[in-house]
Amino acid sequence: MISKTHTLEVAVALRNLFAMGCLLVAQGQREQGLKLCNDVVRTLDETGHKTYLDQLFAALGREPIRIARSVGPSRELLDILSSPAVGSH
Repeated sequence: MISKTHTLEVAVALRNLFAMGCLLVAQGQREQGLKLCNDVVRTLDETGHKTYLDQLFAALGREPIRIARSVGPSRELLDILSSPAVGSH
């Protein structure tokens, strides 16, 4: 959804922001993390994809690190998400 309509720089920033939101959820800061993820969704204005987004947010609650990795964040953020301390959440 991100890469279709945004420049490379904006797409990377949105992916990183969403992944950071997932990381916050994994670290127990659910409200703050969901706020970041919702900010990305609102920026994309993907309201027509309600079923997909509902499934994404449901999975985010169960597997935030997997979801964070799947959105394609930058290499630096992937390194953080792959660290043993984070991966155990």
